[in-house]
Amino acid sequence: MLNSAVKERERVVEVAAETESLEHLVAEVSPRLEALCCEAKALAHDTAQAESGFTTVKSEKDLPGLQGLQSRQQEMERAVSEGLQGKLEELERKAFHLQELCPARLCPMSQEAQRTLRAWAGLQELLQETRARVEQAGRLRHFFRDYLAMISWTEDTRAQIFSESPGSHGLLEPQCEELERKIEGKLKEFEKLAAAGQQLVAEEHNLSAMIQERLEEL
Repeated sequence: MLNSAVKERERVVEVAAETESLEHLVAEVSPRLEALCCEAKALAHDTAQAESGFTTVKSEKDLPGLQGLQSRQQEMERAVSEGLQGKLEELERKAFHLQELCPARLCPMSQEAQRTLRAWAGLQELLQETRARVEQAGRLRHFFRDYLAMISWTEDTRAQIFSESPGSHGLLEPQCEELERKIEGKLKEFEKLAAAGQQLVAEEHNLSAMIQERLEEL
């Protein structure tokens, strides 16, 4: 009976120590988790805004870049890998150990730790989504860049053809052959552009209708 009392006292002391340690960890990581979640949501919003901007420009050189968005994604992932992830893994181990010592229903700190771990799982999911979204935005930018370049080439070529003087007999044979070669090259480029566009459409991008419209224009 004395042994049981001693063991119970040791357990209570260990629970108190583990609870205090867990409290410090939760207090340390929770604000960082919340800040990163907010940043990830802001990045998703800004990525959507950047994508909308692609649809309004008239020239390839006016397309907004994505370097800032890519840097923000990398910074968030670095913040996770270089510090936060290790802390959360430690928190998970401590929370599991505390549950072994004390049922969660009797230990509010254990429940708080589980909420923190759920927030961590949510952040990981958010970061996966933003990484995929930024990568997709890069492909969308390439699509609009190539589309605008092709539109520009088409207009320049049309202007060249119609700029021939009315009294002339049209393009000379060497010019026609050169133009045919260029057109063949552009057709191959269009096939690649169409494939890239259809891939974005297949992914059900929110600009799918506009992508399809641009392809039909060409």
